Amino acid sequence: LAKDPEDAEALGMMAEALFFQGRPDIRYYMRAVCAAPDNLAYKEKFIQRCWLQKAQSFDPMTGETILHCLRSGQNVNCSKLYRFWHSHLMQMPEFKDGLGQVTNLRLFLTPYFLLGLHHLVVANADFERFVTGLRKNLLYDMGSWKFLNAAESLEMSKAIAFYAFHTDYILDTAPEEDKKISVLRERIEAGDTSENSISMLACYMPLYKLSNAGVFPATPAIQPLIETQIHSYESLKKTASTIEALTPISEGVSSEVQKQYEEFPYPRWRSFSAESLSKGWKESAGAWDNGITDHLRQKETKILIAGCGTGQEACLTSALFPEAEILAIDLSRTSLAYGMNKACEYGLKNITFRQADILKLDSIGQRFDYITTSGVLHHLENPEQGWKVLRDLLEPGGIMMVSLYSKIARKFIMEVQDIARQKGFTGSAESMREFRRLSSELLGKDLLAKVQYVDYFNLNMYRDLLFHAQEHNYDLTDIAAMLDRLKMTFLGFNLPTQVKSQYAKQFPDDGSRTNLKNWHEFELKNPATFQAMYQFWCKPDNSK
Repeated sequence: LAKDPEDAEALGMMAEALFFQGRPDIRYYMRAVCAAPDNLAYKEKFIQRCWLQKAQSFDPMTGETILHCLRSGQNVNCSKLYRFWHSHLMQMPEFKDGLGQVTNLRLFLTPYFLLGLHHLVVANADFERFVTGLRKNLLYDMGSWKFLNAAESLEMSKAIAFYAFHTDYILDTAPEEDKKISVLRERIEAGDTSENSISMLACYMPLYKLSNAGVFPATPAIQPLIETQIHSYESLKKTASTIEALTPISEGVSSEVQKQYEEFPYPRWRSFSAESLSKGWKESAGAWDNGITDHLRQKETKILIAGCGTGQEACLTSALFPEAEILAIDLSRTSLAYGMNKACEYGLKNITFRQADILKLDSIGQRFDYITTSGVLHHLENPEQGWKVLRDLLEPGGIMMVSLYSKIARKFIMEVQDIARQKGFTGSAESMREFRRLSSELLGKDLLAKVQYVDYFNLNMYRDLLFHAQEHNYDLTDIAAMLDRLKMTFLGFNLPTQVKSQYAKQFPDDGSRTNLKNWHEFELKNPATFQAMYQFWCKPDNSK
C-alpha cells in the first residue's frame, strides 16, 4: 500500500487482516470497493462487515462505496445495507435539512436516495413516515407539476413504487389518498397507460391487480417496474401450477397455514451469491456448525428442507452442499414457486421443490442424511408429532437442524399478540394496517419500540410476526423434555462466536456447550440471545 495506495487487492487484504486482529477498519473495505468497483467480493465483504453499524458522519467515500453496491443490482445482496445507508443519509447536509420539508421533492432526486429506495427497506418508523409523506406529496403534485416536472416525478415515483412493493404495501394511506388512487385506477383501467400514471399507481398497489395489466406498454423507462410487478407475478402463477404434490394437505391447522402463505408468501428475498457463500464456508472451516455437518459433504448426501417457504434456505443449502440431492417441501405453492424461480435464476440444479404436509411425510418412502426445519414446527398443530415424523425420516447417522420460537425472547411479541386478539384485530391486510395505525395508543411507546424490528416494516413479515394462524413458543426446559421423549441428542446451537464465548466464560465446565440446563440459565440472564429463534442440531440417540 505504501507503493500503491489504490491497490485493491492489498486494500482488501489489509481490511481482512485488521478485522481478524480485532481492530477492524471499514474504510479499507470502502477503498477496495472504490478502487475495483467491478469486484463483487469486496462489496460483499463491505456489506458483511458494516451491516450492524451506523455511519457517524457524512463522508463522500462512504456514499460512493454504497452507490457502487446499489448499482450491482441482483448480483450483490444489498438488503443488509439499510441501516448503514439510512444512518449515512441522515448525515448528508441536503437530506438532513430537507427531511422536515417533504414538499421540497427536488432535494431527493439523487441516485444515492433513489437507488436506496429501489433496493432497500429501512427498519425505522421515522423513515417509513417520511417515505409515506413523500409519496403523498408526489401524488398530489401529479399533473400540476408544481414541485417536479413530469420526468422528475416519474423517476421519484418509480423508486417509491419499488420501495412500497418490497414492503408488500404496508405504508399507511389517508382517506383522501384512497379516493385519488381509486380515481387513478379507474382511469388506467379505462385506457390511460401513460408512464407517470402507471408508476404513480404502483406506489400504492401492485400492478398485477389491474384488469388490463397484460397490455401495458413496457417502455424502457418503466420496463423494470412492469417486470417486477406484472411479469414476475405471472411467472409465479405459471410455476405454481406446475409444482407436484407429494402428499395431501391436512384439514384444520395445516390448511389454515397454507392459506396464509398463499396470500402472504414470506420472505420475498431478492439476491444472494452462491460463490460468496461457498468461499465463506471454506474460509470459516465449518465454524458455522463446529464441523457437525462435515461428514455430509459428499455427492450422495440427501437433504430435506422441511418447510422451505420461498426457498431462501434451500438455495443457501444448495450453495453450501453443491453435491447434495435436496428436496424442498412446503404447504404453499406460491411460496414454492418463488423459491423454484429463484433457484432457476441462480442456476441451482440440485433442488427439487414439492408441495407436502410434514405430518404426512411418512408416506413418501424416502430417507435423508440431513433434515433442516427452520421456523416451521412451531406452526404445526402438534409440533412434537411433526418433529417425530421428521426424525423417523433420518438415515442412520443422519442429523437434523431445528428452529423453534423462544417464549423468553418473544415475551413482548406475545404481549402484543394478546392485545391484538383482545381488540378483535385479524390477519387481513386492512386489519393489520389499522392495528399499526393505532399501535401507539394500544401498545404504548415502550412496547411499540420493542416490536419495531425488520419484520415490522413488511406486511407479509408483519403477518408472520404478530398474526400467524398457528404458533407455539418454548423455553429450553420444554425443548430438553421434547428431545428426551423423542430420544434425540442435542448437538449444539448455531450462534455467533461472541455468544458462545460469553457462555463458555459463565460455564467453563461445559466444554461441548451442550448442557441445556446451563443454556436456560444463560438465556434467563440474557433474554435476547434467541430473539431470532432457537436454532440447533440434534440426532437420534445412539446414531453413529
